[in-house]
Amino acid sequence: MFQDIIAPVRIPITKEHDIIAIIIVMVVTTLQKAGEVIIRLHRIMVGIIVIAAVRMILEFIIAILKFHQIVIIHQRKRIEAMVKTVIQVRSK
Repeated sequence: MFQDIIAPVRIPITKEHDIIAIIIVMVVTTLQKAGEVIIRLHRIMVGIIVIAAVRMILEFIIAILKFHQIVIIHQRKRIEAMVKTVIQVRSK
């Protein structure tokens, strides 16, 4: 490859060059497959992180709603107590 740029002289291809080319192709193919696996794992990890984030947001919303429900129940009990007091005062 660099030989053509520096001096356009052809090198005679021998068996050693074939073996080296096969090894290079095998290494590149292996790295490519490993890269594909890493990309898949990355997508899975991102999916898991997104699912965890959505779950945390939903749990936070549920906690807020439960707290709001407790406040409403407490206010309802106070209002019921006030109504009972008013009814008792008026009945006397």
